[in-house]
Amino acid sequence: MHAAAGFFSNPLYQLTLRNQHRSLYHGSVFTLFRTNTFACLLLFTAAITLTSQVAIGQSRSARKAKSTNEHAIIKEARKLLIAEAEQAKKTEQLPTLSADFAKRFNKQISAEDLTAAILERVHSDTFIDAYVRWQFTSFDPALPDFTDQQFAQFMNNIPSFIDNPRADSETVYSMKRLSKSGRLPNNQWLQIEEFVNTLDNQTQLAEMFNEPARSFADWVQKKLGNTGHLPRLWLLARCAATIDAGWSTQSIKTKISRQFTDSVKDETFTSDQRRHVIKQAQRIVDRKRVFVNEITYLADGSVRVTFSTCTVTQKNVKNWSDRLAGIKPP
Repeated sequence: MHAAAGFFSNPLYQLTLRNQHRSLYHGSVFTLFRTNTFACLLLFTAAITLTSQVAIGQSRSARKAKSTNEHAIIKEARKLLIAEAEQAKKTEQLPTLSADFAKRFNKQISAEDLTAAILERVHSDTFIDAYVRWQFTSFDPALPDFTDQQFAQFMNNIPSFIDNPRADSETVYSMKRLSKSGRLPNNQWLQIEEFVNTLDNQTQLAEMFNEPARSFADWVQKKLGNTGHLPRLWLLARCAATIDAGWSTQSIKTKISRQFTDSVKDETFTSDQRRHVIKQAQRIVDRKRVFVNEITYLADGSVRVTFSTCTVTQKNVKNWSDRLAGIKPP
């Protein structure tokens, strides 16, 4: 026991004990410091993460709010233009003879929304659809770089022309019967003259209300330029739309002939593309509509009526094919 007591009182033992206490103390402090540091690091990381998430959330909210605001603006513009077109139909007068909406609308429309509004149909009514899209061209947005598939879809959505009243099937039928009737009784003349005058007025009104569709097509033609296959395909689409509405195709077919002749020098217009263009032209061959051309009152009391057919024939396609190949027409 004394030996043990002596050992515990031994200076060497006391030094060892103090060192153990010091070691245990420092170990505890180090462990505590390391633990607290790790905890702080976790809190700091969490704070950074939370801040980043808040910033991302705010950025997304800002983008969403901006997108919502932009869509609201194009909707507002579309609503105004639809109202203008509806009023035009009631008064039978165009509110403007040019695409000038960009000067009249004091808000900025995003390029993306403008392009979508121009490329896609915006209304089921033929005139309203053409009028709205025509007015949007006043902002002069750039057309996208179309793939062939995208451009084909765009051509399917081309603003339609209002039908030619003279191509109405019942009108054509009545005029054919009238032209074969010979001398007419005096009591029928007033009725015939009223019918013809009404037909003339309806035709003039339809031609006026087709201005938006024509001007829209002209704008797209200009944006497409004069090289490659797209401007040639667009002309064919315009020709098909003209036939479907029963209007004369003389002017548009002349433009096609001129364009195809000029394309000979276009090195960007490949052989495969030229074959594709002719293939598309073949698709509208024999598509046709007959319309009343001239109505003449003759001295013998009869009425002479002439008719025209709007169509694309195999002869037309052969002519265009030769022009694309650099072969001069006879």
